[in-house]
Amino acid sequence: MTDRAQSARHDLAFMKELAEDRGPLPSILGAHLLAVGAPYGLNVIYAWAGMRGFVPWPEDWYVWSWAPGTAVYLPILAVILFTSRGLSVGPAGRAFAAAWSGVGLMTWVIIALLAIAASRTGLVIWTIWPALAVTLYGGAWTVIGLVRRRYWSLLVAAGCFATALSCAALIDTPEHWLAMGLGLLLCMAVPGAAMMRMAKTAEAKSAQA
Repeated sequence: MTDRAQSARHDLAFMKELAEDRGPLPSILGAHLLAVGAPYGLNVIYAWAGMRGFVPWPEDWYVWSWAPGTAVYLPILAVILFTSRGLSVGPAGRAFAAAWSGVGLMTWVIIALLAIAASRTGLVIWTIWPALAVTLYGGAWTVIGLVRRRYWSLLVAAGCFATALSCAALIDTPEHWLAMGLGLLLCMAVPGAAMMRMAKTAEAKSAQA
């Protein structure tokens, strides 16, 4: 058998295994989503509240608006990475992780693109970043939803796209931040917590069997 035929056979076997993997996604993937969605979602909602005068929010802190969420996220990420060393995940878990790795790479490229474009044009184009970011998240959810035929994933993707459109419609208003914060909580933190719960329930049932 040629190398090309062997490779195609392995690819087909993986796709079949992926489609037949009907169990819950690994808890560690949900932990990653929760670790991003909760701190940054609450961070952005607090920024909105500050802009509206509901809570203290000095104007010169605007450039550091993501700092609190990052300060919470990085230690949690370190713990997740440490505790997940050597963890084995199934084909669906690998596909989900690959989709989100792609999102991460595209995120950095788009950030660089916006920085270059802003420096060359002088236009304030960072305001479109939240809408772009949530669109990327929706793309990852769409991939895993279509591959596994889990329609709740497609609902999360639809929520991401609705959030992106809301962010675009609310640009240059404080509610832009509110839409982004709610989107992070509802489309990342909540699904992440749900994934962790489903994985834990499946483990409990397996232990009782």
